[in-house]
Amino acid sequence: MEQNIGKPGSNRPYLTWQSGVALGQRFDINQDFNLIGSDRTYCQIILDYDLISRRHATLEIDQSGTATLVDLASTNGTFVNGERVTRQQLTEGDQIAFGPTGEFIFTYHTEPPEPQGALPETQVVPWPLLREWTLSSVA
Repeated sequence: MEQNIGKPGSNRPYLTWQSGVALGQRFDINQDFNLIGSDRTYCQIILDYDLISRRHATLEIDQSGTATLVDLASTNGTFVNGERVTRQQLTEGDQIAFGPTGEFIFTYHTEPPEPQGALPETQVVPWPLLREWTLSSVA
């Protein structure tokens, strides 16, 4: 089921989940600075899994709308299109993975999503192997 998390009809970039029970799950990147990791207190995109660092990476959007993914010296790495990166500018369709096994795989999009009904700011989706991941948008 494809869902828009954040502002419906936003022209901001968004990510879509590419594997598992959340295949097709979509959420907008509503902030210019987005911390990605397992830390539920500080991260805007929470991936609650042992192989994800507390503060794993950032996704930054500059004033021109260019997105840059930055690995924060994570133990298990950040990958774009299958290559480990420390800093990478993103373009439409890039595949983003966190951790060595690629269990958290997203596709980056720059085209506006189709408008849909508003959803809660935080959504928890069950993860196989009794894990869960959370997508959070902090206003």
